[in-house]
Amino acid sequence: MIIWDEEHPWSPRKHHRCVMCCGRLRPPLVLWSPSFRGDDNDEREPFDEKFICGECCLEMSRGLSIDLKRVETAKKVEHMDFHRAAAKRAAVSGGFLYTTGTNNKQ
Repeated sequence: MIIWDEEHPWSPRKHHRCVMCCGRLRPPLVLWSPSFRGDDNDEREPFDEKFICGECCLEMSRGLSIDLKRVETAKKVEHMDFHRAAAKRAAVSGGFLYTTGTNNKQ
């Protein structure tokens, strides 16, 4: 969730810091609450929110969003029962699945 101003009910308190740079938090910033899958839900802190400052969001947005899309593409290819190496090639090439050869004899 994006915190746009300091009056927002979920705004960070003075002791909160950016999880990336440990710097002071000033809106706009991101409040991220990781969701866990599986049995470790019981071990999670009740308010396990992480704050990311606006400057770190700018820096991360370029690389992180590209990496997330590549993982998404690789997982889609894996779900089609392709080998992991083919999934990696598809993700790195921008989503196109290609092969380097065939065994077909004509």
